[in-house]
Amino acid sequence: VAAGAVVAFGLAVVGVRTVAGSTAVPAAPAATVLAATRALTYLGLVLSLGGVAFVAVAWPPGRGDRRLVRTVWLGWALVGLATVLHLAFATTATRLPLGADRIETALGARLIVLLAGVVWLSTFVPSRPVPRATGLALFVALALTVVHCGPVSVGVATSAVAVAHIGAACVWAGGLAVLAVGLLPTGATAALDAALARFARIAPVCVAALAVTGTYHALARAGSVGHLFTTTYCYTYWLKVCGVAAMVVAANSNRRYVLRHVVARPDPPAGEPGRPGPPPVQLLGLYLGAEIAFAVLVMVVTGVLVGAPAGD
Repeated sequence: VAAGAVVAFGLAVVGVRTVAGSTAVPAAPAATVLAATRALTYLGLVLSLGGVAFVAVAWPPGRGDRRLVRTVWLGWALVGLATVLHLAFATTATRLPLGADRIETALGARLIVLLAGVVWLSTFVPSRPVPRATGLALFVALALTVVHCGPVSVGVATSAVAVAHIGAACVWAGGLAVLAVGLLPTGATAALDAALARFARIAPVCVAALAVTGTYHALARAGSVGHLFTTTYCYTYWLKVCGVAAMVVAANSNRRYVLRHVVARPDPPAGEPGRPGPPPVQLLGLYLGAEIAFAVLVMVVTGVLVGAPAGD
């Protein structure tokens, strides 16, 4: 797998350089494609890093689950594809973005991190012993390449806040993806109950972290509170806030479901008459689907927001 990934990425980079030398993409379409590649990157990070994080903290037995393994590898491949596309359109746009050299360097570093991550994931997903510190280092490195691919160069403090923001988003949205793909289709099993109970405690922490880090990053980007209400940047920002708020409403419904049907469910001895059956999962699936839909909207809006000029 690792060798195939190296060859695939190598051919992709060669292809990008060939196209970059012979094609010029108009600035406006390129900006749209760049926003799409950012959204695709976020989706890939959520599926891959979020899936790994969810298994590590809420569903340890899921490391060998085939659905989870496919989801994690799909996410990793999407990040790789988005990186190659981002590199292609960043280098072929008629009007190169500010900091083009920095962006190319970050994208090249991301390809290296992705290849190193292939080796680590090849060990992690089959439930083999693997150093988690290495996985954490790979996440931080990958998140930093995402942070430094923006149109504006950021300092150390803003980079750290942005990495924390990405981490919280991956754990929250990645947990939703694993629940929808790996656990929910199995029905109300003991594994689902245990994972739901743990995730119900983790999700509010992620939401709080997203609120704090997102507000800090927006203020740093806009320059002042007033600019969050008087510039064109603010429209996209508040659209993202509305999307996150909608996610929180759906998440609160999910949390109440878990508290009512999982955490507080009576559990008399087996065989006792009147033993309650498994809780209905249809309503959980409805709330979960709403959360995922709003999460996709937020990722798309974030892709636009990153490239939006903050001073206009």
